[in-house]
This record gives sequence, structure tokens and C-alpha cells, in this order.
Amino acid sequence: MDEAVRPHWIAVDWGTTHLRAYAMDGQGGVLARGHGLGMGALSAGDAGASRQANFEAALLGAVEPWLSDRPVALIMCGMVGSRQGWCEAGYLPVPQSLFNLCEALAEVPAKDQRLTPFIVPGISQTDPYDVMRGEETQLAGYVSQASGANSTVSGRVCLPGTHAKWARVESGAVIHFSTAMTGELFDLITEHSILAHSVSDDALDSEAFRDSVLAAYHDPACLTEALFSVRAEGLLAGEDGVRARGRVSGLLVGAELAGAKLEPGEPVTLIGAPKLCVAYSEALAALGLDAALLDGEAMVLRGLSDIHAQLVERRAISA
Repeated sequence: MDEAVRPHWIAVDWGTTHLRAYAMDGQGGVLARGHGLGMGALSAGDAGASRQANFEAALLGAVEPWLSDRPVALIMCGMVGSRQGWCEAGYLPVPQSLFNLCEALAEVPAKDQRLTPFIVPGISQTDPYDVMRGEETQLAGYVSQASGANSTVSGRVCLPGTHAKWARVESGAVIHFSTAMTGELFDLITEHSILAHSVSDDALDSEAFRDSVLAAYHDPACLTEALFSVRAEGLLAGEDGVRARGRVSGLLVGAELAGAKLEPGEPVTLIGAPKLCVAYSEALAALGLDAALLDGEAMVLRGLSDIHAQLVERRAISA
């Protein structure tokens, strides 16, 4: 039971909608999992000490059964380090080595003396302007598991999600990245636009998805017109909601892939939720591109584990 768990340290992936905590052993294994409120629910309407107290209380709600009398290190990533989060962790500019995130961790003041929290910084870019939080830790996990002790990992990496990231990695460093609001646009269109009446709640037609990926990829300027045609086809030809959902998803992903400016034959590594990565791999396959799929949770835990090990090595925390 969780009451008997005594972690070596605690990993925390704290985004806008969810807090995911992991009691970790000394070898990077997960002993137990905890959950709590996301940053969005905690930062709304509060400021300063009140907001910080809310974050600490939410964290304790997820991890307190694991705590003992001795202080335990917590390595956190995600929107918890944003300006509206618990403690602003700042950004590191590109080009940025993914092996050096430990050097810029933000130390979080906590009232509970059992907690020694740190937050991983995000990565920023000014040409064009862009930022990421949380994905840098997944990318750190990716280069770590791919490279071992060296820093030679290079390639294109996509992290699908609400705000999908496309990163170019060279020799273990992020040299450029871009963000596509594909997931958020999909939610807005299918839940709050006129197309909410046309699409199914969950299932989508795979053939319609692939055809729409190709249509938007080869002619991204057609996107807004093609989206409305989903509504018109439903009215005039009786298109079912499963096909409509496939078309909307495919059009948005296809436009995103066009913006990614992929080279012919360029392999892509996908990091994220398995179901979403499978959809992106099918879209890439429609374009004749190969994709390797990596689990997002596994990569964030690998990244946080490496950062924890670096802290121990530098004697910033006890082993």
C-alpha cells in the first residue's frame, strides 16, 4: 500500500490540467503514483503567498503518504514553473544542451520541511518567438536513452499534444523548435464551433483521416474552406460523425505537418501519449515518412531521473 512507500526521491510532472507524482526508487523505478489538481485550477484568482500555499497543499495531497521525517527531493517539470505557477523557473535559450538542464533548476521555498522541491527550466526561442515547458524534460529523456554517455543524438522530434512541439535536435541540443496549436484547435472546433453538431464524440474514420492529412499537407491554404465542407457534407450527403471527426483531425494534422517543413524521407521520433503518437505515425506514413514512437511518461521520468542523478553527483542533495 502507498502508506508503506518510502521513495528515494519524488518525480513530478505538473501541467495545466494534471499533477502526476511518482515515488521513485534509487534506480529510476516507480514505486507508486499520485495525482492532483493541475496548475490552471490552482493559479486562477490567487496571487503571491496564497497561490504558493495552494500549490504546496496540492502537492502534499498527492505525495504526503510517502513522506517520512527526513527531507525528500522533488524534481518537478511543466507549467508549475510558469509565471502563474508555484515558482517561476525561467527559460534557457536555444541552442540548448539537454544534458545541462540541472544547472538552471529553480529551488522552490516550501514551508513543509519534509519537501526539497526543484523545478526544471523551460526552453525559449526568439527567432521566431516560442517557448516550451515540460517538453524539454521529455527531450532530455529521449537524448539520454538514445545516447547513453555521449551527446551525439540528432534528428527531428515531434511531441503531439494540445500544443504540439517540433524540435530539431543536434548533438544532444535543441537548436530550433516550433509549436502548433493543433490539439487546442481540434478541441475548440469539435466542441464549440458549428462542427460540434457534425462530429462523433470519440471514434474517427481512419481512411478519412489519411485522405484529409494529404489534402491539407499538399494545400494548407484550403484548411478553413475544407473544415466548413465537413459541415456541408453532413447536411447534404448525410456524412456520419465518425467520418467527420476523421476529416477534421486529418485536416488539422496535415496542415501542421506542412508547417513542419519535413525533408523527403526524413525520419521523425514521436514522444507522447501512445494513442496520439499512433495517429501522428499514420499521418506521417501517408506522406511516406517513418516514425519511431516513444512513450511520453517514460521519457519524462527518464529526464527527471537523470536530473536527479546530476544533483546527487554535484552533492546539491543527499544520495
